[in-house]
Amino acid sequence: MKSILIVEDEDIIAQNLAINLKNLGYNTYIAESGGKALKIIEEKHPDLVLVDIVLPGKINGIELAHIIKDRINIPVIFVTA
Repeated sequence: MKSILIVEDEDIIAQNLAINLKNLGYNTYIAESGGKALKIIEEKHPDLVLVDIVLPGKINGIELAHIIKDRINIPVIFVTA
């Protein structure tokens, strides 16, 4: 089964995305920061990453996407309000 990592600091939005994706048959993981996202990527190897552009901490969504592209090469889709 394909898996998707949701990187979103607003819990309601992350949970809503996860519910909708699970209903479509995907496994989901949620990270609320860039640092936590990188840990989940290393452990779970998701097939796709949905990333909010504005994230708390040292790594924002755009920087996270660059890191993912350079190190891991998993597709990234930006999500933002």
